Amino acid sequence: MQYLIESSICLALLYAFYHLALRRESFFQFNRGYLLLAPLLAFAAPALNIRLEHKQEVPVAVSEAAASAIPAPVVDWPVMVERLQVAPRLIGQTLEKPVWTLSLGTVVWWIYILVSALFLLRLLVQIYRMVHFIRLCKKEAQDGFVLATGPAETPIASFFGFVFWTPGNMDDEDRRMIFEHEMVHVRQWHSLDLIFIELLIALQWFNPLLYAYRRSLREVHEYIADDYVVRRTRQRYAYAALLVRQHSTGNGAQPGLVNTFHSLIQKRLVMMAKQPSRPLRRAKYLLALPLFATLMLLFSFRLADKLPEVRKATALLETYANTLSETVVLGDKPVEHFEPKPYIFYWGNFEVRLNYEEHADQYKATLNLTAEALREAIKREPRLWTGETLTQRLSFNFNGIPVSSDYNRPEVYETIQIVLRSNTKVLQEGDQVVISDISLPEGPKGQITIVIEKSAVAPTPVVKPEITSIFWGGKTFVQGEKRYVTVSEFWKMLQSEALVRFSDQKEVQPKAWNVALYNEKGAVIRARADRIDALSTEQLRARLAQETETIKPGAVLSFSAWELQAYEASPETLDTIITFDPVTYEETVQIITKSGGVVNLQPATGLISLSIVKDLDPRRFLKVEDLKDYTFKWSALTEYIPRSVFAQSYISKGLGNRIHGDGSITMWSSRFTKKEILLMLREKPQLFQGKIPLDDFNFTISYNGEGKLIEHGKVPAELIEKLEKELKPGEVLKITGLQARENPVRYVVMPMGANDKPDYGVKFSVKEVETLAIDNNQHLARFTLTVPEFDAIRPKLENLDDIWLQYGDIDLTQFTFELEVRDEDPKPALPATSKKGGIFTVKLSVSPNPVKAQQAASATISVQKAGEGILTVNNLEGKQLFAKKVAIETGENKLEIPGQALKTPGVYLIRLEMPFGVGSAKLVVE
Repeated sequence: MQYLIESSICLALLYAFYHLALRRESFFQFNRGYLLLAPLLAFAAPALNIRLEHKQEVPVAVSEAAASAIPAPVVDWPVMVERLQVAPRLIGQTLEKPVWTLSLGTVVWWIYILVSALFLLRLLVQIYRMVHFIRLCKKEAQDGFVLATGPAETPIASFFGFVFWTPGNMDDEDRRMIFEHEMVHVRQWHSLDLIFIELLIALQWFNPLLYAYRRSLREVHEYIADDYVVRRTRQRYAYAALLVRQHSTGNGAQPGLVNTFHSLIQKRLVMMAKQPSRPLRRAKYLLALPLFATLMLLFSFRLADKLPEVRKATALLETYANTLSETVVLGDKPVEHFEPKPYIFYWGNFEVRLNYEEHADQYKATLNLTAEALREAIKREPRLWTGETLTQRLSFNFNGIPVSSDYNRPEVYETIQIVLRSNTKVLQEGDQVVISDISLPEGPKGQITIVIEKSAVAPTPVVKPEITSIFWGGKTFVQGEKRYVTVSEFWKMLQSEALVRFSDQKEVQPKAWNVALYNEKGAVIRARADRIDALSTEQLRARLAQETETIKPGAVLSFSAWELQAYEASPETLDTIITFDPVTYEETVQIITKSGGVVNLQPATGLISLSIVKDLDPRRFLKVEDLKDYTFKWSALTEYIPRSVFAQSYISKGLGNRIHGDGSITMWSSRFTKKEILLMLREKPQLFQGKIPLDDFNFTISYNGEGKLIEHGKVPAELIEKLEKELKPGEVLKITGLQARENPVRYVVMPMGANDKPDYGVKFSVKEVETLAIDNNQHLARFTLTVPEFDAIRPKLENLDDIWLQYGDIDLTQFTFELEVRDEDPKPALPATSKKGGIFTVKLSVSPNPVKAQQAASATISVQKAGEGILTVNNLEGKQLFAKKVAIETGENKLEIPGQALKTPGVYLIRLEMPFGVGSAKLVVE
């Protein structure tokens, strides 16, 4: 239904443009093309689904990042087995349904199919009648057409290569002009246009806009033929008089698929009387291009889905469609009976089936798990298998802590993950964890009891030697390094033998290679393959020799190798699973251990990536030592610049010629509300290189196409006021152009002659010089200058050829943070987790700990702000055993926890909730 509405919107907008801007123009062939192309675009645009997505909080590189390894696909074997197990039950449920039950949605669908079939049948009948009529006519082959003479009432018309004619009194001049008119229809295949539009009408017979397209197309056909006759005969008035005479005969029958001479006489006369449009008015047709592009962006690239109004309308449509599907118009109401679902709860590395207990009307499960296994499990989002599919959303309580998960919004789970880590950190053998109130799609809630068992003594791990160096073509690399090399350097490397050195000093020559190749546009020329398609060194050279046209500046090659270290299955291994993804060409090897765990093994070892550049490219000097880690923090926003980056860029002859050492990456987040973003803008941002804070940096905030430079961490008050008034949920705030200044030196890169001196006649003092060989016995040199020397010499060099100047210092402009504003929460957020430092700190400790059953304990509380709070005692099942409203003074406070709240041995959670924060501690009762 959404597709029908979107295609109708496209049809309406495109036809409105034709009706308002193009209909009165005399460029009839342009109009014909527009009327044929517009319905095609209207039908195609909503059908295409071209996604330009950036996943939440996951960086996506545009250029060099394409060369990095694609994560191996993980096969969820328990889910696949579960599908097979529940298949017989699903078939049985389907067979139990009444076969004659009919929903309103099904009725509407069959009405649409039936009427469309009738329209297609009507079209076939028209074609059949036309063919039958042609057989009855007297046919005479002429030059380029067939003259079909029929009965006296046959109208003058044409159909494909046939011209229908009625014998009668008509002078030769009139006959010639009529033949010229009909031959235009024949030569330009106007009948094919009509059949095409009839097919579209059969698909959307309920859409009145298509009938308007058909009417306008018929008009344009006649205008084209009339214009041709008038220009050829130069007898405009005689031809107009002929139209009037033919119309006055009353012979105006119009078969559906033919172009008749008598149709649309009045409109044709009006168009013939108009002056031809001036040639410059053809520019109006260019205005259709922005309209086409807008419709493609809205409905093909799905930008319309980001508009809040469209989202609401889509939700209403889905609700309406579901209502149609669920409304039964015929059939007995099925007998309602409760049948337990085969629910399976997954969380990281453990899974458990929930069994229905009828007496308790609840799904329950119990399992034993080590504390380490549970801490590992919470690193991933929990999932629930319903027997048919994985649920998109899941919520439950973890020892009284509310936990939510949304498949499409990872940040929902991330907000509570920190609390879970803190809660599981103190778990010991014998503790219990209760996962209660698990939201199930049907039926009652679920509950899982986890008993913490003793951790198994881990075997002494076998330390495998790591790769320390890779030697290839006279160059030394580290594993995973990205290096910029020239075309000649690459082919020289390829002709030599590679050597991999491990930490145990063992050296291995790769014998089984794989290479991924990307062209200068980032398109995959050769994807990664599995072990079966591995190449020997000679095969690798021969294969890449076929890609000489692709291996040019801008191309990227990523090399990996198999069997550098033979994998030996440990005695703990029960089975090995090998899968291959035909889309990504990735092979995944997994081993199943006796403990039931599944371990992923990487079948191929990634070595290096090579980016091909020109001889004079300054990025050839970049080394692995230049890679640094950067972190941007701003209030609740913490963004890690993905992977180590060079953060260098160079310009030559102005900003128009600028190159970057890093690829372009956009990091997107939708976890902040408007209120949170405005709060963030009022605080000071921070930028770190590793753990070192950088004080001198700037960036740009962009909103609705306008950018504002932010210097010294101060956001202008007028920008905050503007955003406070205008910023809406669904809109995007961008942080771009991030740059910093820290280093006291800058780089200048230029070619040097055979005498190892610059050829530009400019003198300057340098701190260091590095050189690389280029053709013609020359060198490429990188000069290290102090900032004052660099600023002094820059005006003399910036307009010279082949000279590259470092742009700024730390250049992070390739990295963009996009913050999509989400709706405000429907209810206030839970109190924030306690943090170190500041007035929001609530420190809580309990003594003695452990304590004897029914013995009172003392809670020591330290805060830096007075206020009232609530002290509670809960067991690990989430049951509240004690609650008291208390007044807390600034500094240290002592509160008694009564023994009556600590009756039975176990683990208790002591919690103090203050208006500005929460403090908690674990108490063991013996």
